[in-house]
Amino acid sequence: MEFGENLQRSSEPDLIAVTNKAIFFIEAKLTAKKETRPGNPTELKKYLTGGNQWFKKVFISDYEMVSIKQKRYELLRFWLLGSWLSKDLGKDFYLINLVPSQWEVEIEALFIPHIKMVPGRIFKRSTWEDVFAFAIENGPMTREKEMLRDYFENKTTDYDGLGVLRPAFNAGLKNN
Repeated sequence: MEFGENLQRSSEPDLIAVTNKAIFFIEAKLTAKKETRPGNPTELKKYLTGGNQWFKKVFISDYEMVSIKQKRYELLRFWLLGSWLSKDLGKDFYLINLVPSQWEVEIEALFIPHIKMVPGRIFKRSTWEDVFAFAIENGPMTREKEMLRDYFENKTTDYDGLGVLRPAFNAGLKNN
């Protein structure tokens, strides 16, 4: 409630992982829209004033530049809320943008110039293919790993203009 969000429409990353040392907000995309803007651009909630003006402590650019012009509203909210929470709990904060390898290749170059990234407060792009490679390459092959491999190799998202199913992940997975 510190930043004026209501429970029915509050910010929620896809996964929050908490360790003894860090909090990870993971925003996972597969087919969803990558660029986001606020539904009501004039309603700032308490993003600029909440947390004792936390926005000024974690952003270089202003709200309008990041959320409206750059269309990074979702990342703005997660950076603001996650970094504030981690400060409050005395933990490092990592905001991970998890996407297919062909998506948002430039997201770090687009988002990082707007934020105050310091040791212990990091924004990072990672890919589903990275997750797959890490899972498969570490430890012995198990039935669960075989199921994971099959999922990644066969997952589709939609049909192309010719009616052919599009694979969700880079074809390079077949080589693993």
